Amino acid sequence: VAYGLKMEKDAGEPVCKQGFYPYDYLSGYFYLHPKERRWSFVVGDYQLRGARGLLFGKQLYASREYSARNTRFTPVEFRPHLGMDENYFFRGAAAGYRFGQWEAMAFVSCRSLDARYDNQSDTVRSLLTGGLHRTYNEIQRRHNLENQTVGAHVGHCQAAWGIYADAYWTHFNHCVYPEVFPYNESYFRGRAGGAASLSHFWKGRAWIWQGEVAADNHWHWALEQSLAWKGNENFKGQAQYRHFSSRFTSLYGAALQQGSRVANEQGLLLSASSSLFRHSEWLGYVDLFRFPHPTFVSVQPGALGAEVSLQCRYTPNMKQGWLL
Repeated sequence: VAYGLKMEKDAGEPVCKQGFYPYDYLSGYFYLHPKERRWSFVVGDYQLRGARGLLFGKQLYASREYSARNTRFTPVEFRPHLGMDENYFFRGAAAGYRFGQWEAMAFVSCRSLDARYDNQSDTVRSLLTGGLHRTYNEIQRRHNLENQTVGAHVGHCQAAWGIYADAYWTHFNHCVYPEVFPYNESYFRGRAGGAASLSHFWKGRAWIWQGEVAADNHWHWALEQSLAWKGNENFKGQAQYRHFSSRFTSLYGAALQQGSRVANEQGLLLSASSSLFRHSEWLGYVDLFRFPHPTFVSVQPGALGAEVSLQCRYTPNMKQGWLL
C-alpha cells in the first residue's frame, strides 16, 4: 500500500490571492497491490509506462546507455505519480487483474490542462506544459482546457514469450488546432483521437527479440523492433530499428528516439557493453537517424543525423573510480 499528497508553488506565483491557495499544484494518490493477490488499483494521479514507448512513454528510454545494458521487457503498467511534474500523468483511476498467464488493465482519466487560445475564437493554439502561473497571461491560461482519456491493456505471457495489446481514446472540450508551420503540419488537431498497439517479446538462449507496432485512429503507424544478443555475462549487444510515420499521432508516447515525439523518424541504433577486462566496463553505441519531413530544428526534409558515444569505466578498488 502506498499513498501520498504533494503541494507545490513555484517562485513568483501568487499566494492566497487571485484565486490561488497557498499552493499552485496539488497532487495525491492511493495505490494498493496486496501480496499474492491477483488485483491492484490506484486512485488519484498515476503514470502509464511500458512496452516500447509508442503509446505510453517509458522514462528510461531516454537513456541509450541504459538500453545497451538492459534487455528486460516490461508491459504497460500503472504506477503512482511520485514526482513534482505537473503535466505528464493521468488523474483518475486504474485497475489491473491477473488470471493465470493472462493480465488485463483499464484506466480512466479526467484532467484540467493549461492552454493558449486563439484571440478571436475558442480554438486551442497550444498546450502549455511549463507549469508556471506567475504573469497575468499565465494565470488566465491556468487549467482552462478539459481532457478525458480512457484505455485498456490485455496480454498473455509465457516464460519465453509474451504478446500484449494496448489502446486509448482521448477527448478535449475545445478544438485543438495549432497554427500550421512546415514542422508541425502533422501534429494532433481536433477534439478527439486515439491509438492502439501490439507489443511482444521472445527469449531464446542467447537472443531476445522485442518490439511494438502502433496505429492511430487515422491508420498512421509506427514501428519499433529490437534484437539483443547476450553471449555471456560479460558482453551484450543490441540493435534497434524504428520507423515512425510523419503523420502518426501519439499524445503520450516517448520511445527511444531522437525527435521530440513519436513521429517523422527513421533510425538504427547499434549498442554494445562489455566487462571482459578486469575492473572495467566498456559501453558504446551508434545511432543513425533520418527525419523525412521538416522538424523544428531542420527546416529541410530528409535531414540526416548521427550520434556516437564510447564510455569506459575503470574501478580498481572500492575507493577509486575513473570514467572516460
